[in-house]
Order: sequence, then structure tokens, then C-alpha cells
Amino acid sequence: MSGNKNKTGIVIGAVAIAAIGGGYLLFRGWSKGSSLTPLQAAEIIPQDALFAGYFSTNSESWTKLDKFGTSEFKKLVVEPAKKQLEEASKENSATEDIDYEQDIKPWLGNIMLAALPSKAEEPEVLLVIGIKDKVAALKFMDKLKKEAEDTIQTSEYKGFTIIETTKDSEDPYNIAILDDKIVLAPEKETVKTAIDTYKGSASFADKKGAKEILSQTNKNSDTLFQFYIPDYTGLLKQSLRASGEDLADFKSIEKQLNYVDSMVLSVGVKENRGILMETIVKLNPDANIPKYPNIPGKVLSKIPGDSLLLISGGGIAQSWAWFVDRFGEDPDFKESLNIARDSLKETTELDLDKDIIGWMDGEIAISINPSQTPPAPVNGAIVIATSDRPTAENAIDKFEEFAKSNGAPISKKEVAGKEVTEYESYPGQVVLAYGWLDNKSLAISIADKAERIISLEPSESIAQNEAFKNSIKDFSKQNYGYFYLNFKEVNVIVSQFARDFGQPIPPEAEAVLNSVKAIAGVTTMPDSLTAKQELLIELETSE
Repeated sequence: MSGNKNKTGIVIGAVAIAAIGGGYLLFRGWSKGSSLTPLQAAEIIPQDALFAGYFSTNSESWTKLDKFGTSEFKKLVVEPAKKQLEEASKENSATEDIDYEQDIKPWLGNIMLAALPSKAEEPEVLLVIGIKDKVAALKFMDKLKKEAEDTIQTSEYKGFTIIETTKDSEDPYNIAILDDKIVLAPEKETVKTAIDTYKGSASFADKKGAKEILSQTNKNSDTLFQFYIPDYTGLLKQSLRASGEDLADFKSIEKQLNYVDSMVLSVGVKENRGILMETIVKLNPDANIPKYPNIPGKVLSKIPGDSLLLISGGGIAQSWAWFVDRFGEDPDFKESLNIARDSLKETTELDLDKDIIGWMDGEIAISINPSQTPPAPVNGAIVIATSDRPTAENAIDKFEEFAKSNGAPISKKEVAGKEVTEYESYPGQVVLAYGWLDNKSLAISIADKAERIISLEPSESIAQNEAFKNSIKDFSKQNYGYFYLNFKEVNVIVSQFARDFGQPIPPEAEAVLNSVKAIAGVTTMPDSLTAKQELLIELETSE
């Protein structure tokens, strides 16, 4: 199916052809029809489908998007886009008299798209379309059936009529009506396979774990679409096969990659907040992936409140040890790791596993902040908590000896009663500074002096920043850390840079950027076999 076919054009064409071919007779009767659910669609999709995507046509959910965006965004982006969509719909429609809102929307009851294995490089595509109102659909079909009687040919298969287009020989597609559902595909054999599935052959819903992931819904937002991968390893194999890669090479690393059983990605509208994306990953029980303790987030009180970007987490030492244990026997990884270890040891006398990573067993937070000391526009801050300060200090001593032997200007001073070490690129320009905030927390400042982070008051930290707190307020507090981007402030800096260099951002792009307030994310593990990630794109509401 070519990329220039939009949703409206495909649906109009499919139903018009179905009507002409006699399939419209299946709509007769008192049955009202119903909106298509992911599970219902999966029961028609063949079992060997690689993945599927479910698209909601619920107007209430999509209408909520109208609340977001600045007036400039709607004027420069939304309105032109709607106009282009309307024009494209007319071009792809069976007749110019068709209006999506009046003729299609009343009966269209959600859509699922599936990718099936193929001998070609690209997978076969199958579309399942729900009919929620058969009466409205029949009225629409009666309106269309006089328009294109010479554009189709029909055939019978197991009691169902398959209608094939002939109007556009470069992009034909095949349609069949199965009760209150339409199945559509470029290849007739794909439609036949869907009919076989409808009549009882193994379906996508029969795959191991499929019914569980198909029932997953994003309870925190109104879902717009969901993407399902019930067999992650199988998808990788098919992708390799399609690309011509030798599967023998895949077998050497299959054990290491076989950690994910299935995956669900959903995108929805969060009331008065913006767009919420949620990914749920089901892990392979045989992988023995450890479930680490949640991160308490205490380190956030030591990061500046005006941070433009924040990434927090913890347990780097534990994760590194597990990663090396699992992937250490892979020849390519082992070679790269040994090169890194040997190179670091030869140049700095530092041991990668012990001196660099081994003591990082607590929380960590990394931030990028607006600079208060020109010429750099931004600077960085890192706070690392550890239960093994002696090992950390030993590593710092080795690093200082290496720096001194290479002529780096190093000085020490006291800030707020704490010893601070600074590295200067030239007099007065600090490129690196660090010091201990307490017995377990090392603070590192990049491209800035250490005073700000060393003497930071908790009330001035990111933990007390209202914009940050608002962005993460709906996330679970039992988590493994946050991602936060103050998009509004970053946009101000980027726009100023663009103007300074004589390359201002185009008005349309600027309207889009100005509609985003912040982006925030979190990772959680509800149980030992489930990993969950949420990402909120917080949008400006309409003026």
C-alpha cells in the first residue's frame, strides 16, 4: 500500500468497492455494529503477524488535542494541515461529494494495522476496520455505488466475496467484509489468510502472551493508538532475514538478546497536560533480570532548580556488573571491553571496573544548567552517592596525578566549609571542579566553578522547582529515576543562538516549539517481569 494513501482515502475506497461488489448486502438487518477492540481485530489477524498497531477513531479523544497549542501554532500549522488533508482526501476519494465528518466518521469504529511475514524485503500489510454503525455505513455505500462500477472485480473464497480494485493498477488493494469488520490488503492472498483466521485458523490473539498485552490500556490517558509486539525475538529474526543477514550470526547473540518477551507502546491524550507515551515491556522469566530497589530521589535536592535537563537514576555499579556478566562472553563485546580497560589502565592507572564504576552504587543525577559565567551558555552538574568513599577518593587521587603529569593546572580551595578541587583551561576559566557535599555524596561541576552546587540550598534545588514538580506529579514515586527537559527555557536559548548566527528558526517550526512546555519521563518496574516507561510531552493550552 503506497504511502500517499491517507486514512480517509483508503476507507472511502474500501467501502465504496465493497458496496459495488455486493458486499453491502452483509450490512442489512437490525445489527447496529460495534467499535473494534484490539482483541477483536487480533482474532482476524493471522498468528504469524510480526506486530500490530491499533488506531482509535474516537472523536472525543482526538478532540481533546484541540485544547493544546498556541494561537500561532494553530494558525501556521494546524489550519494549513487540515486544509491539505481535506484536499488529499478529495483526491483519494471515489467522489468529491464525500465528506469525512458526515459520511465516514459516523460508522468508522477503530482500525488495526498488522505486518505479516513476507518473502520480499518489506512485510505484507493487513488492515482491519471496525464498523460501529451498519445503517450509517449502508447509507454511505448507497451514495457511492454509482460512482465506480467499472473499477472492481470480484471472486469468492470460503463463502466470502473478495473485491479487488482495478482503477489504479499501480496500487491495487483487496477487500472483504467479515460481519461488522472490513479487511483490506494489497495482496489477495493476505485477505484470504485473514478469512481463514476468521473461520478458525490460529490468530494473532492466540500467540503466547498476546491476549495479555492486547488488553493493556493506558489508564492515565485517552488512547489514540497502541503498538503491539508479542514476540520480540521473532521480530528481530524476521528483520534480519528480510535484510539478508546470516541468521547464524544472530544465534551467537540470541541468548543475550532474548530478554524481552513482548512489548506494548501506547500514545494518548492526558487531560489538560499533553501527550503521554507509555511503553510496557514483559521480560523473559529465563533471563533472570534482577529487580533493583527503587531510587528514593534524595539526590534531587542537590541539583540546581533552574536545570534545563535532568537525568537521574542509580545502581550503576550493580547494573554494570550484571551487564558484563551477561554479555562478557560475546566476542565483539569482550574485545571492545578489554580494549577500553587496557587503554584506561595504561594512560591513567585507573581500573575501569573498580576505580571508575565500582563505587557508583548509590543514586546519581546529571543536569545541564544555564551558565552564570560566560562565555559558555550552559554548564553541567553531577551528583553521585556512594557507600564506598575510600575507593572513590583513591580513584580521584589517581586522576589528579595523571592530570598533573600532563600539566593540567589544578588548585584547591574551601567553599562553604568543604574542600573543592578545580581545573582551569586558563586563569579564571574553570572547566572541572568537584568536592564532597557530605560523607557519601560527590558533586562535580563542569564548565563552571563549584560554588553554586556546593553551597546550594535545598529550597533552590530541582526537587522544589514548581515546573519540575508539576511535570512529574502523576508519575509513580516508586521508580528508577526521572528524565526532565525544560523545553520552554531550552527553546529560548536555542532561538537566541539561531538569531545570533543569522539563521532564525522558521515561523512554522517556531510555532511548534513554542507549544511545548516540558518533556518528562520515568522508569518503573511494577513486578519482577514488567518494566514500564512513561514519557509526558507537556503542551501549552490554547490561549
